[in-house]
Amino acid sequence: MTQKLIVLMVDGISADHYSRIRTQLPHLMQLEKRGFRIERLHAEQLGVSLAGRVSMLTGHTADQSGVYGNKTWDSDQQKFRYATPDDIRTPTMFSRAQAAGRKTACIGAGMIRPEDCDLMVPPNWVDGWAINRARDPEPAPADHPWQRVVDAPPTQQFLDQCAKYGLLTDYPAQMEGFYEPWMLMCDQIICDWVGAMAAAPLDESPDLIWAEFCIPDHVLHGTGTDSAWSDWTLIEADMAVGKIMQRLEDAGVADQWNIAVMGDHGFGPIETAIHLENIVPDIVYSGEGAVAVVHATPAEFAKIVEAVEPFGIEAGPQTMFPAEMRGELHLLIAPEKHSFEGLYGRDRTEPTGTPGAIATHGFRPGSSLDDRMCIMAGPSVPSGSAQTADANQVAPSLAKIMGIDADDFPAKSVF
Repeated sequence: MTQKLIVLMVDGISADHYSRIRTQLPHLMQLEKRGFRIERLHAEQLGVSLAGRVSMLTGHTADQSGVYGNKTWDSDQQKFRYATPDDIRTPTMFSRAQAAGRKTACIGAGMIRPEDCDLMVPPNWVDGWAINRARDPEPAPADHPWQRVVDAPPTQQFLDQCAKYGLLTDYPAQMEGFYEPWMLMCDQIICDWVGAMAAAPLDESPDLIWAEFCIPDHVLHGTGTDSAWSDWTLIEADMAVGKIMQRLEDAGVADQWNIAVMGDHGFGPIETAIHLENIVPDIVYSGEGAVAVVHATPAEFAKIVEAVEPFGIEAGPQTMFPAEMRGELHLLIAPEKHSFEGLYGRDRTEPTGTPGAIATHGFRPGSSLDDRMCIMAGPSVPSGSAQTADANQVAPSLAKIMGIDADDFPAKSVF
């Protein structure tokens, strides 16, 4: 039984969105029919991108993995900063695979350490988003964890496979005013790279390939959950899955690969933005969608809660934070169809206003809006389905597909 695995994370593909348009997604439906579908994969407690990725990579909840949101509190710098692969406190699928003697390839995926990969191709979004060179007063230092990801050199095998299929070996340069087409182009190039690497001879190809398709998230924020544009992005992701499957067929190795496709969080509509800075001056927080992580003493937070209550904002649980951070970090939850948006240098003086994004994620912990889809198929995957599963069941399921020991995971495989 083959134990090779491709994981494609489709950013923002929710359970509801997939169910609504699945008949327009023939390649995903083909995988679904011959594999295992989780209809509603519950999000990590905070349904945002980096926490969602880490939950799938580790099989641990945020209080154990240490990554509870897109940003984390840095006690040394005394500020919130983007989470990095080095913030992960628990083993990942990559470190486990390498310990089991397997070859690993990260192709455009986030929150994976270069030292855990035989091939590291960085995500196209890292340089401008996680490192944030354009907004920081000083360039990121060379030893910045994300800088290590950006600087990881490609392998000769990667270059050879790209040459074999006539593919680019790097992302194309951005053109001003063409950000969405550029993101879509990068996503399609990543899927070309996945297909090329998986089509190498079986004794040379990686055993684990992990990649991302990111354009749906960006378009969903701007056009909403029920637009033709957001549907189109999932159709594009389906086409990319089909392209990977066809590459495997053409190389005669399709029966040697397992494929898993899933989202990292869901999406829901937003009508009102909340500007906490105009309600509680000098508040230190990170807006994570419809929840906000606040750094404050318990006494300070009690005053913050009193100030925000008139706006329908309430305190949330602290269980997602590592034990030593509880009492220092706190959660605020926005009312329905509200999200926390910072001022970002804009001249806004009101406590609430028109949102910059008409849809978002990261809702009240446990919200069904943050549920996403998950499909696994291949020779090591049984046919079947589960109505629900938890985020920390993904990694033990993937480990079982690969034949890697999963006994020490906190949760069980869905199979």
